Amino acid sequence: MSMTGINPNLKNELRRIFNKHDPVGIFMHEDVNFNEYDPEISGIVIRFKRSKNLKEFADEINNVFHNMFSGIRIRKDTLDKLAKDVYELLNSELK
Repeated sequence: MSMTGINPNLKNELRRIFNKHDPVGIFMHEDVNFNEYDPEISGIVIRFKRSKNLKEFADEINNVFHNMFSGIRIRKDTLDKLAKDVYELLNSELK
């Protein structure tokens, strides 16, 4: 599923969550790069459907960022908060 296949409201809510947590420090301002994390979000939504629980999903998020940003790992506290927020949203919207 790409970002084009996601409901616009869900897409924007995912963007807000990612920008709030800004796991790799690339978000500047909503008017500048609100959709900066779209490629990562697309990959993460696909992996959500394969994840059995929050821990597995957090690992998937870390893997996406590791692959997209040449080996970067997200700080554990940031990853845990990001994964929880995204997991809860997707769980209510997609499962």
